[in-house]
Amino acid sequence: MKIATVKIRLETAYFEQCIRFYTALGFTITQQWHDNSGQGATLTLLEVSNVQLELAHIPNTVPNSACSLQFEVSDLDQTVKALANVLTADNPIERSYESRSLYLSDPSGNRVTLFQRIPSPQDHSNAADILDMLHDSVALIGVYDEYERLRYTNAAFRAAYFIDPDESLDWQTLMRRNFQASRGTIIKTDNIDGWISSVRSRRGKSPVRCYESDLHDGRFIGVTETMRKDGWIIYVGTDVTQLNVSQRELRLACDALFRQSFTDDLTGVSNRRHILAKLEETIDARQEAWACLIDIDHFKRVNDTYGHICGDDVLVNLARAVRNTLKLRDAFGRVGGEEFLVIFTNQSFEEVGITTRKLIETITDLVVCAGIPKLRITISGGLTQISDLDTQEKILGRADRALYWAKSAGRKQIRLATSEDDLDPLSEFFECKQRTYKFKAQLNKLKRNLSKTYASPFLTY
Repeated sequence: MKIATVKIRLETAYFEQCIRFYTALGFTITQQWHDNSGQGATLTLLEVSNVQLELAHIPNTVPNSACSLQFEVSDLDQTVKALANVLTADNPIERSYESRSLYLSDPSGNRVTLFQRIPSPQDHSNAADILDMLHDSVALIGVYDEYERLRYTNAAFRAAYFIDPDESLDWQTLMRRNFQASRGTIIKTDNIDGWISSVRSRRGKSPVRCYESDLHDGRFIGVTETMRKDGWIIYVGTDVTQLNVSQRELRLACDALFRQSFTDDLTGVSNRRHILAKLEETIDARQEAWACLIDIDHFKRVNDTYGHICGDDVLVNLARAVRNTLKLRDAFGRVGGEEFLVIFTNQSFEEVGITTRKLIETITDLVVCAGIPKLRITISGGLTQISDLDTQEKILGRADRALYWAKSAGRKQIRLATSEDDLDPLSEFFECKQRTYKFKAQLNKLKRNLSKTYASPFLTY
């Protein structure tokens, strides 16, 4: 059934004030024109729902008799706040509430009645009622933003994980605090940082993640985490303590073995198999993504100078710093030795550039070995975009070539390779320079050997 359009014309001397007033009610300006033939200066047509309101600017003229207007609004309280913001002290509004209706006068003196619109069964705009239901639910419900900070928790979630109603904290802080207090989630580890790195290698990498978690109070929680494309995650936990008790320990043991199968033993991040599997998933997903190979500069020198224990500390601290710098949805793993792979998903080139620069700055200032606080390292990287027709070999080949360019250009930087045939602007220069250095080194070695063999006083080197 089509609703007839109601057309109203108002003549007012308070033209600008009336425009602000009716815009606050939800009207949008659809037409404006000038009339210079008579006294009318400006006409404006505003429209909302099935109401068209024509405002005519008549200078120094006030209507002899005010009219009565009636409108429906979706949120009466918000409308009142909006009106209070746009009206000046010279044009106050008179308010009186009666059965969710509001009576007031516009700047021209017209009587306006606002009615609270009653939502239909299909109308889900009543967010307050929905939040009340979520708050009282027995399910554990929490919402994390893309930086893993809790933005919403219901009463059941806060009780299970010991969070105050007004408290705002991130997932890592929550896990560390409860681990130290032996409450909330049971975490079987002697290294909480390694455990967090391992979990973050899986968390936020897929649209849906399901697992079981046991709490110190004896309950078992079946958890489903659903992630949006922007990285926000909703956590929904259900008490499954009474379900399949005999098989629960077996499932937990299988989950522990599964975690170990794709976690790097030393650094706690994804191992080579897991990060390359994520690379394949990213290719299949056909989404905007980037791959970046990261390598520690002069790492062999660190091992030779300070020993392999210090070298291990460097790898662990670097992996932890990189993981904390990246967004949760970014995949990160160790592909071998001192080389790591980062996969950026659903991000523009500009966003990736900001993150990689931040990585270089973070690692440059990082204390990588507690026993040698003055030791500092740098990293180099090779970046390439992941396309629909790519293969794992092509992506890693381009990234490795870009990494070589970064090393040749002096290290402590990220270089970009855009295709298999792409040549870095400086690559030929550095390759030529490297060949020159190699030739000079061979020549000097030959001179030294000749000097030792013949002891010639005429040979200089």
